[in-house]
Amino acid sequence: MKRNQIYIAVILYALFMNFSVISKAQVRYEKGDVFFEGKLWYRVTSVSPPEVEVTTKNSSAPYWDNEAEKPSGRIEVPETVRGMTVTAIGDYAFSETNVSSLHLPATVTRLGSYAFYRCNSLFFLNIDGVELIDEATFAECKILNEVSLPSVKVIWKDAFARCPDLSKVYIGRYALTIFSTAFNECKFLSKISVHPENERFYTFDNILFNKKETSLLLYPNYKSEHEYRIPEGVTAIGAHAINNKVFLKTLYFPTTLILLNDSALRDCRGLTRLVSYEPEPNHFQLNDNVFGNIDYEKCELVVPFGTEEKYRNAAQWKKFKYIIGGSNVKVKELDPSGLRIYPNPSRGEYWIELPWEDARLCVYRETGEIVFTQSLKKGKNRLYIDTPGVYMLRIETGEGQITRKLVVHP
Repeated sequence: MKRNQIYIAVILYALFMNFSVISKAQVRYEKGDVFFEGKLWYRVTSVSPPEVEVTTKNSSAPYWDNEAEKPSGRIEVPETVRGMTVTAIGDYAFSETNVSSLHLPATVTRLGSYAFYRCNSLFFLNIDGVELIDEATFAECKILNEVSLPSVKVIWKDAFARCPDLSKVYIGRYALTIFSTAFNECKFLSKISVHPENERFYTFDNILFNKKETSLLLYPNYKSEHEYRIPEGVTAIGAHAINNKVFLKTLYFPTTLILLNDSALRDCRGLTRLVSYEPEPNHFQLNDNVFGNIDYEKCELVVPFGTEEKYRNAAQWKKFKYIIGGSNVKVKELDPSGLRIYPNPSRGEYWIELPWEDARLCVYRETGEIVFTQSLKKGKNRLYIDTPGVYMLRIETGEGQITRKLVVHP
């Protein structure tokens, strides 16, 4: 009798569990429905196809009723829940929680606004599969140190803003859009790298440019050099692009520069010398608050001889207390020892043997027009020019530059 009672109890329990699983799977969900499963809350974002996003318990602040309800520690987001695919981490889903590590399934392609805002236990991030990082998604994460974004296409404004420990960023081959303030005020950011097959972006010496190398987009806040010469060929400095508060003391504009976007040099508070070779200050297109918090009392503006008065009367430039004529300021000439360019002349194919670690090559026509630029590495580099003529090569490093003449025969 007792054994039969046990069998009946087991059968009833199994039937109950089976009914519970079936009932969850067969519930008819509507878009916007919220439910709890495992350790996380989910919101239905689509009925057909059935999709959900990780969300908060409450739809508005406060998002949790108490601290104990907040997610914490290692989080593993499932690929499906109750028969629906998890495709996103919703707005504020983990904001101000103690999440320390994160595993996302390949189905998650979007991280919502403020999703990980002030997650102060999150140290490393590799979010393979994610395509969109929304506004302020990881803003103010105090110990976030390294970010790898192999599949991301869009990084919205302030996505990683004010992450004080962030030092390394890797941008994958698929990135299409990076908003100007995406890494704003990351005071220890020193290394930025981009997949070599990315069609929109390029890095040289850890500085982010567009692929054509005509726009300087981001100069790391913690790059340690005291002097920087923006390469020839750059025509624009992006919004919030150069905000190095600590190390950068001297900045040289290239002769090709035209546009300085909003707050382009906003927080260069340590800058003591800014050099422009442009004789006409009105040649520049200056957007709002280009020079921001530069100390106009300490930073001298060096301009071509005879143009000082023009700069003193030009909008934004006239804020500088010391505007000095100094067109005789020369770029340091590199030691040519070890540099070989051969054969010269040729019918278009050349080899450049470089004695320096990294360099940038600018190829000019005799008229001064830039034909193209390319990066050079230490050792043997191939150069090909398919149009006959006489060209000037300028090789630039962080230490100076050197110029050579090149002849291409028909």
